[in-house]
Amino acid sequence: MGLDMLLYDQEGGLIKVLEIPAELHRHIFGETEVWNSYPELRKIRDYYKTNLYLGSAEINRLQSDLEQISLFLNSGGKELARQLI
Repeated sequence: MGLDMLLYDQEGGLIKVLEIPAELHRHIFGETEVWNSYPELRKIRDYYKTNLYLGSAEINRLQSDLEQISLFLNSGGKELARQLI
């Protein structure tokens, strides 16, 4: 089971539901130690943490963090990250 991300607009309306697959989580946090260099990735490391709120700037940084860390992942991890981005 992956981590669900619910994206809302400024008025609280649901825009989109995304999932960070469990396999991608394992690739990011199990294959490499460089994730610790990315502030937004550190926020999602705790797989069981609930209700993490990110603003639009933080979501943009998370996207950037995923793009950058994908350079350190194997081909399977790269593909999963690319699909999410």
